[in-house]
Amino acid sequence: MPDSVPPESATFKLVATSDALPAGDQRWRAQVSSLLADLQRNGAEVRRESTPVDGTKGGIEDIILALGTSGAIAGAVTVFRSWLTRSADRSIEIEGVIAGKKVKLKLTGKNIDEATIRQALKGALK
Repeated sequence: MPDSVPPESATFKLVATSDALPAGDQRWRAQVSSLLADLQRNGAEVRRESTPVDGTKGGIEDIILALGTSGAIAGAVTVFRSWLTRSADRSIEIEGVIAGKKVKLKLTGKNIDEATIRQALKGALK
């Protein structure tokens, strides 16, 4: 994984959810880890950031996805499609800023359209 960080406009917050398993379930955590590993293998930079919460031992963990090239975007789209089609109860929310405008995409196995996702994510690199 390269040390350089892509431009801020190519950085997205990623939230993976399941209708079948709670976020803290070990089986779900393994599935999300698999998603993140696949994204990294396909050229995306993935990191976890924790925001401290007063009165608790831990914090809220955010997954940050940085896409710096067209190849990384293509790889991410392929990974999203593959991961979402494995189980109908999964979804992925991607939140970021594209061309100065906040955007939020919710992807499911039912609505993932490769052309639409590529176009939305490529806008972040302009």
